[in-house]
Amino acid sequence: QKIKQIIYDLKLENSVKLAGYVIRDEKLQLLESAKIFVLPSYSDVHPASITEAVMMGIPILATKNCDYPEIEEYDVGIIGEPNVDFIYEGLQKMLTNEKQLNLFSNNTKRLIKEKFNIPIEKLEHMFIYAIKNKARK
Repeated sequence: QKIKQIIYDLKLENSVKLAGYVIRDEKLQLLESAKIFVLPSYSDVHPASITEAVMMGIPILATKNCDYPEIEEYDVGIIGEPNVDFIYEGLQKMLTNEKQLNLFSNNTKRLIKEKFNIPIEKLEHMFIYAIKNKARK
């Protein structure tokens, strides 16, 4: 309620959405409309939500507790301490520098290609291997 009141007081109702738990189509719609993806976590380790955002070409602002080194390695966003100052400064940097934001977004393509794109032949080989080994047992 406190955060909702701050959003209202700052007249940000049209710019900020507190989504809560979302799945499937609603998640895709939110990601498609996002300019950046922010995950201020204290404990997530390599969260799937960051991967989903990257797959959509969205720049990332995350705390280092997320343990997602590809953010810096591929320059797709900013990583920092899990505190209000970092989140505020990160949002300021990202939202006031369209050129940097576009660079982060463009870099997601290389990250996807090099880390998350599994060729169909490799998938086929994995399934055949698994089926053969299951048949032997």
